[in-house]
Amino acid sequence: MISQEVKIEKDFDASSSSVALNHRPISQFVSIATNYTDCRIWITNEDRRLNAKSYLGICSLGIRQGITVTLTADGANEKEAIEELVSFLKGEN
Repeated sequence: MISQEVKIEKDFDASSSSVALNHRPISQFVSIATNYTDCRIWITNEDRRLNAKSYLGICSLGIRQGITVTLTADGANEKEAIEELVSFLKGEN
């Protein structure tokens, strides 16, 4: 199992008036996580830990640009999963 903290550089604030645009990065994040079928991936913000493959779960976290979350993965390709998700959250792709 590996874990890494990452400061979010993308806009994930789903509370603004342009909700449709802001939900796109959440969908992209979940899509990346879902590609790792043999790996369990969690995202933690403060005291809440949720399945990173759950669109509604990610939406419920209320994550936004500038906060720090922790990604944890366990299973096949866990290192690659974390690297790809961290890269996405940092806006490197």
